[in-house]
Amino acid sequence: MVADITVSSPRWSNAEWTEFSNYLRSNASRLPAATRAGLLRVVSSAPPEFRAPLQRLLSAPEAASAESRRAAAEPPTPDAAFDAHRFEALDLSPGDLAERAVAEGPELKAIRLDGVDYEVTGRFIKGLAQRLHVSQSIFQLFEPGEVLRRAAKVQPDLPLRLTVDRRANRALGLVERAGAPLPVAQIERVLRGDPRLLEFEYRDGEFAALLDMGEEWEIPADSAYRMRIRCRVPVDEMSEPEIHLATFRQICSNGQVAEVAAFRSKMQVKDKGGAHFARLLSSFSNPQGVETLRNRLLAAQSTKASVGELMSLDDLFRENLADRREQMLVREALMERAGNPCVRYGVADLSSIGQKKRALLPTECSVADLLNMTSEVSTHHSRRLRSGAAGVFDGWAGSTLARPFDLEDLYGNEEAAEGRYFDRVEWEGGRL
Repeated sequence: MVADITVSSPRWSNAEWTEFSNYLRSNASRLPAATRAGLLRVVSSAPPEFRAPLQRLLSAPEAASAESRRAAAEPPTPDAAFDAHRFEALDLSPGDLAERAVAEGPELKAIRLDGVDYEVTGRFIKGLAQRLHVSQSIFQLFEPGEVLRRAAKVQPDLPLRLTVDRRANRALGLVERAGAPLPVAQIERVLRGDPRLLEFEYRDGEFAALLDMGEEWEIPADSAYRMRIRCRVPVDEMSEPEIHLATFRQICSNGQVAEVAAFRSKMQVKDKGGAHFARLLSSFSNPQGVETLRNRLLAAQSTKASVGELMSLDDLFRENLADRREQMLVREALMERAGNPCVRYGVADLSSIGQKKRALLPTECSVADLLNMTSEVSTHHSRRLRSGAAGVFDGWAGSTLARPFDLEDLYGNEEAAEGRYFDRVEWEGGRL
């Protein structure tokens, strides 16, 4: 493989670059230093999705080799192990569901299939309500078997598709049957095998994969940032697969996903074998979105945060930090970074300032400070959050970046951002 490379970078296909990546994972530590130096020059012009991982392999082969040995020595956890038969899509009708419903009093508990009870999830209830064009509250007002029997009478031929998790015995999303089911096993294989992969997990009906785009830029007076993408794939087709742009703040290892439409791309998978999904994933670039995100981060660092923006983040901490003592300490640190605006504006509580006026009053922190504090809590202190709150923090950051800041082009900021903002907070049990 190495002998096939010329000093002028090879014009390989993505499949050939993937093969080369796999070769280096196993052999980089055995190559002479001079060979690795030559290969580093070659891979500097590789496609962006391969460049950074290959450079890491060639720059620190011993670390990469040790990581490979450690991964081979440690047996995978049940959730990390690939199982091609874990998720199955089943074709049913409303009548089938009515016959197989398992209720406990007035509550629908499971769907019985081939003698196995599959626990009903929130995704199932949401999908069922959408398919029947009713509110989810109807299952609290009427006995679920009765609702399903009536649906079977009204729409006996409604084609439905239910996805079940065979490992966890859970009934996931319910959608209207149309075309071939999503090639879930093949998509999981593609995501796990992508050379850019940093993280992969399955949670609550979705695959989530974090991949490195191989791009980096500097925000003056803040930090170097790396561009990443977060790919989300609902295994039950309750929504389309999506790719979100994400950033990684290198000074403190904070990660943040831009969870808004401005930085999101939907993916329509059009085959059964996963090849189309692989092409979509490998060819994703979104240069306009990347440039927009970079410009918004530059503007965030150079713009003072308003009282209104500060209060919005304060509410986020108050509502999503689980421990009240830690919640108070984090909010105090936030107000201290903002220059204690209550003292500055002579009020006992910021809520006494009129809503319109809040957007016009500056604080001593920048919008970037607010974003960095958000990502620090959701990245380094995620265990302190209420269940599901990490996505709320990403949503707040994304919506903040997607709209004009309150004081943009009005109040400039010249203060440098901090590396970490909450090191002085006395977290229960110590810092995570």
